[in-house]
Amino acid sequence: IHGSAEIGVYSLMNPTLEKVYIEDGVTVLGAYYFTSIELPDRLTELHIPASVTTINLKASNYVTIYAPEGSAAQQYAENNGIDFQAE
Repeated sequence: IHGSAEIGVYSLMNPTLEKVYIEDGVTVLGAYYFTSIELPDRLTELHIPASVTTINLKASNYVTIYAPEGSAAQQYAENNGIDFQAE
């Protein structure tokens, strides 16, 4: 997904998505700053660049987050019990 600094609710709600790669430059994942969205259960890989600093998502137990070591995505994964792989 690319072309925007913020990725909103409807961009990630496609129930057929299995892998999502967020383009570098995106800074916010999710809708509003104080609301989280639930990702589809079929999503198994979510690749998040270091540029993402805010994550308002509710990921399933089936997803693995791929992101740089020390990123906000790694912290999000650890805080929410989600599998994390550094890339």
